[in-house]
Amino acid sequence: MKVEVINMIRYFELSLGNSVEENWENFDYSICIKAEREPSNFKEVNDFIKKDLQKLKYKTVVSITEISEYEAKNFFDWDAIMNAPVFK
Repeated sequence: MKVEVINMIRYFELSLGNSVEENWENFDYSICIKAEREPSNFKEVNDFIKKDLQKLKYKTVVSITEISEYEAKNFFDWDAIMNAPVFK
């Protein structure tokens, strides 16, 4: 019997900012990405959205929060999410 593995898409809100002080999150803007897995650290997600950070004039992701598909559809630009690459 052949078993097919299906990658489930997950959604993450990335809060963007220009500084992080200790454990306090300071962010001005957030975007949503679709992903096959949770980012392991800020560096890999910063690398993934490097062009967005430059375009939006932010230095770093300051928090990563998993959100539901409902939240992604209702609080973010769903068309942009669907047309963007998948974080793997």
